[in-house]
Amino acid sequence: MEQSHNIEEFEINFTAFVISARSVTFVLQKEFGKDPKFVKWYGDKNNPQKNTKIYEMREDSLCHFFLNLRNTIEKEGISGLKGISTQIQSFNSKTDILNKPEGMQGLTIGPSGIFIRVFPNTPKADSIPAITKAVISTTIVLENTPKTHLGKDIKNYNIMEISKLYYEYLKKLVEEFTKIINE
Repeated sequence: MEQSHNIEEFEINFTAFVISARSVTFVLQKEFGKDPKFVKWYGDKNNPQKNTKIYEMREDSLCHFFLNLRNTIEKEGISGLKGISTQIQSFNSKTDILNKPEGMQGLTIGPSGIFIRVFPNTPKADSIPAITKAVISTTIVLENTPKTHLGKDIKNYNIMEISKLYYEYLKKLVEEFTKIINE
């Protein structure tokens, strides 16, 4: 996600992260669902008990957010993700556009990034993300992000930070169970 060149690429990478991240618990359940150590640690999804991971995840707003987001993405696609500002640190429109497409007639620079206008005023008219050597930062927001995780306030709840926080949570989950299963 951090290496994305425009909002469309970011959206694809973010969607892939959300779908893949959700797969972590699916794989754990599939691989270890019959192991007594796993069942004790993870819990029963039909009857979650306190002090189990399934209970912890169901009560946690960050985990709940990503679960709901994954379900929405699977059924409806992503919504609520938008670029609100773009800051260009360096960009030369003559030299920094890579792979200029046929029909290029100009550029649009806006909160979602830099786009190439192709074949304007024709049936082929389009605006496509520019591949550039430009140094650009875009502020992308996602509506209704969680404000807490494991009972603590999330200080910086922008989309990248909550994604990193969720990634770290899942990584710790796998590490914790790996330690348990290896004892």
